[in-house]
Amino acid sequence: MTAFTLPASASGPGPGQTRAEYASRVRESKARAVELMSQGAKRRMHAARSWAAAARAAKLRGLPLPPTGSRQRPAPVNEDGARPSYEVDVTARRFATHAVATVPTNVRANNTADDGTSTTQAEESIAAWGDRVLVAWNDGLGPQYLGYGYSTDGGQTFTDGGAPPILAGWVWASDPVVTVNEKTGVFYFCGLVDPTASTNGIGVVSASFSGATLIWGTPALARSVNNSSAALDKPWLVADSTTGNLYLTCTTFDGPTGDHIDFQKSTNGGATWTGAVQISSAADNGRVQGSRPAVGPGGELYTTWLAIGTGPEDYLRLRKSTSQGTSWGAAVTPAALYTNFGTGAPGFNRERGVDYPSIAVDRTTGPDRGRVHLAWTESINKYDDALNTLGTVVESENNNLAGVADPFTPGQRLRGALSTTSDTDYYSFSATQGTDYVFECDSIPSTLYSLRVFCGQDTLTRLAFSGDMDAPAGGGGYIIWTAPATGTYFLRMSYVFGGSTGGYRISTGIAGVGIERGRDSRDVFASRSDNGTTWSAPVMVNDAAARYGEFLPEIIVAADGMPYVTWFDWRDDGCGGKSYQYLSRSSDGGATWATNQRFSEVQNNWTNISLHSNLAPDMGDYSHLCADARYLRPAWADGRGGSPDVFTTRVDTGFDLTACQGDLATDPGSSMNPTWTVSNLNPLFANTYGWTLSSQRNWPLVSVGAVAAAADGTSGVNTAIAIPDTAAPASTGCASRCPTPRASAAVSAASV
Repeated sequence: MTAFTLPASASGPGPGQTRAEYASRVRESKARAVELMSQGAKRRMHAARSWAAAARAAKLRGLPLPPTGSRQRPAPVNEDGARPSYEVDVTARRFATHAVATVPTNVRANNTADDGTSTTQAEESIAAWGDRVLVAWNDGLGPQYLGYGYSTDGGQTFTDGGAPPILAGWVWASDPVVTVNEKTGVFYFCGLVDPTASTNGIGVVSASFSGATLIWGTPALARSVNNSSAALDKPWLVADSTTGNLYLTCTTFDGPTGDHIDFQKSTNGGATWTGAVQISSAADNGRVQGSRPAVGPGGELYTTWLAIGTGPEDYLRLRKSTSQGTSWGAAVTPAALYTNFGTGAPGFNRERGVDYPSIAVDRTTGPDRGRVHLAWTESINKYDDALNTLGTVVESENNNLAGVADPFTPGQRLRGALSTTSDTDYYSFSATQGTDYVFECDSIPSTLYSLRVFCGQDTLTRLAFSGDMDAPAGGGGYIIWTAPATGTYFLRMSYVFGGSTGGYRISTGIAGVGIERGRDSRDVFASRSDNGTTWSAPVMVNDAAARYGEFLPEIIVAADGMPYVTWFDWRDDGCGGKSYQYLSRSSDGGATWATNQRFSEVQNNWTNISLHSNLAPDMGDYSHLCADARYLRPAWADGRGGSPDVFTTRVDTGFDLTACQGDLATDPGSSMNPTWTVSNLNPLFANTYGWTLSSQRNWPLVSVGAVAAAADGTSGVNTAIAIPDTAAPASTGCASRCPTPRASAAVSAASV
């Protein structure tokens, strides 16, 4: 892959733009991104203050306390009346851009037997230790909104354990994370919790296996804040097997800072925790989210997060500690990027996107031991393209169905009104495959609304979603969307309950791709560093054509010493609304990335799935990925059963010597041909295995070589050994040793 750097001067007004127009778009979009990022926290704090006031009034009157609300955000009301087609796709479509290798068996981790209609399990985390696997997820079943499953047979089957243990009065709320101490096998579960009606916090509980039984410890409250003044979000936990410490980061939303990234640690297995310390810069206050800590092989600690910039670019930040979090080095910026904060993936049922980084450190014994890897998604630069250059289209009622949509050409401004509480306005436009389009609702003073793009082939498939669905009204929504095929598409505005009726204005245009790295709505990128300070130029990981979105990437270094990245991918659907799970790996430490491979069995129709999800987001804010001594283990939200469930699989990164040459007897002056058979157990990627031969009697021989084995294939090590005339009659044998972290086998033969 080619690495593209992003010059500091990459941004500026484009053709047909004034500097004032450009600055205004940047300013308004960034303000909206900050608003969307903090919206949930502010809503909870406002609701808490209202509840506290109502509780005080009830106490004065001797009345029961008012009920508290749920932290889980329900899925949006189905405002468009679309009917699910109940279509289940089980094979790759003709739009596939690659030859599929052997897809590993997918396993559902949650049990749907007790689920109600449209119950969602998503936003998962996974950890493994030998044959013991623990998975956690957001659970729409309630009344505890976090669930878990475990496996004692290496992930071939799972038991749904329900909700983790709680202390009296606790309610598990969202954002689960699991981690494991690689030396002790003790697992740790972390998540947002409501300890009381007036507080929110982060709970942590340990778990260990005794045979096939999972035994939970006593939950502990790592931190708690008052609902009226602060809200904690996106906790992430990692266990350090070199010290036994636990490291915890989260986003703290509050009045004084807006928001910031906090750090805590525990030195006694999570029983007690240090106080929270801000590790994000004060200059980034109010603009940070999505932190993740990771530990290197020497106990070095890294934490990364996303920072929304005040200019056009956003930033990945990272800090390193070599003192177990007691002190931290200066923050560095591994990458500047353009995010798509206004738009999620096709079928994503929340009106904003997610572009947080994933981090991994190479803890193998290979040549890249200690290397730090980051993976993330980024988009095009939407600011430097002139909009509204072709005049104005005013809606003509009644345009509430696709069949009576008002046609427009991207580049025209749209004006209309949501005149009733059931009003929807459809507009049709022609799009060209691979072309990027921008739609910005930049004026809507009184109405809550949704803004969607639909596929023209069926008028129902949801391809992009933005809007303002939380009071107060007036929030601008924007969509960055890339056409997967040439044809007719629909843009639709719809009234959402809670606002007033009123007018709106939508700016539209075509976004040209310039010197930015991103080619479309989202691409996956990765970068690497040997010290956490100096970072490589980002490299694109996905190899799909520049017309499909990628979403929620995760990165890990597997036992073979190679970094792997997984993500949601829409390349196999002509309309662009159905996804598989894909992955790639790097065999050169992150410099280049292999041909992408699909590892999920069933294509997901996210329009149908979103209509059967009782939580937003239906895909979660993250997937997850872990690796143990043999297997790579992704976990993701999958709707093959109708509503989102948690699925996982395992990708074998090892090899076997399935035929090892036994003793051979031969005569001096002759030759022998020992043979070994190497089986590549990786079902998705080919491997090259190196071998060595040695002689205890210093006979001349070919001492090194290599053989290639296809994915899930075998290859033979065949060599001829000439026996010197002076050799005494003897026998020879073979011995084998484990592969190096590059997945190369070394086989030695010795005369005896």
